[in-house]
Amino acid sequence: MSRASGGTERRAEHHLEVEIDLAADAAARAGVEDLVRGDDSRRLEGANRLRHAADTLVTELVLAARDNGSTWAEIGEILGVSTQAAHQKYRYAGTDDE
Repeated sequence: MSRASGGTERRAEHHLEVEIDLAADAAARAGVEDLVRGDDSRRLEGANRLRHAADTLVTELVLAARDNGSTWAEIGEILGVSTQAAHQKYRYAGTDDE
């Protein structure tokens, strides 16, 4: 594991590099802490943080899958959505056109 610029870490697993956003990782950790120790409001905030961190991770993994040749149909099947839905949601991910 090596630290890259911009608050990310790079981990090589099975010849696939995925950039992990350290801010999302910290949000996920805080979210879990809030779920375990918080009142109802804090638990809801924690769940929302976890949802955002998971969405960020899924987006990064979709981009990595596309870079490695996966089709929109394959990605859609894995995510449980149509090819069109996967394409519409993630086609501009990682670009300034989002």
